[in-house]
Amino acid sequence: MAEITSYSEAISNLDESLKRLLWEDIEKDSVAKSIIENESDIAISSPDDTSGKLSIFLYKINENSYLKNQNLEKIDNEIKGSPIFLDLFYLITPNTKDNINDHIIMGKIIQIINDNNILKKDYFKQKELKLLLDSLSIDDLNKIWAMISSSTPYKLSISIEVTPLKIESMKTEKITKVEDVDIKLKKYENAIDRNKEIWLNWGGLTDILEHKKK
Repeated sequence: MAEITSYSEAISNLDESLKRLLWEDIEKDSVAKSIIENESDIAISSPDDTSGKLSIFLYKINENSYLKNQNLEKIDNEIKGSPIFLDLFYLITPNTKDNINDHIIMGKIIQIINDNNILKKDYFKQKELKLLLDSLSIDDLNKIWAMISSSTPYKLSISIEVTPLKIESMKTEKITKVEDVDIKLKKYENAIDRNKEIWLNWGGLTDILEHKKK
């Protein structure tokens, strides 16, 4: 399977993977499906967008500090730059225009995340990603909502973390093969001169002189 090198490709694939995961579980639940009837009712958009009944909104991206500074990868005669690993935070918001239905859908979303805390390769191109409920205080949620919309009142939402998303480096450097080695030999008049220079280079003569002083 091809590696994901483009940031936009990675985010787009992840958005669609989350949407597919939510819909496939909602579709199996008759109560939830009576509220969200089609996959098109799930929108990848800001929660103040009322075109869908459920919104998935990426609001924050952090670099994963635990996976920082990975080793360089050697491929044939090239060295590839280190990838970057990201933690992505999504706000999921029911928008059914009915409080009871919003609560039903929210309960279903929490159940789906709990039952699928690993986003498997069936859904996403790269290796498995973790899905975690992100515990936010009311104050944090209000700050996020104020950032999203200054006019729309707060709606019931949860935050989830998806980690670690790997973005491959586009940087490569060719490995140059050593063809010739230029070795210069120095001629000494005698072994004493040769040994003296070796000791000076390695600090050996200093050690010997210090030892004699003692």
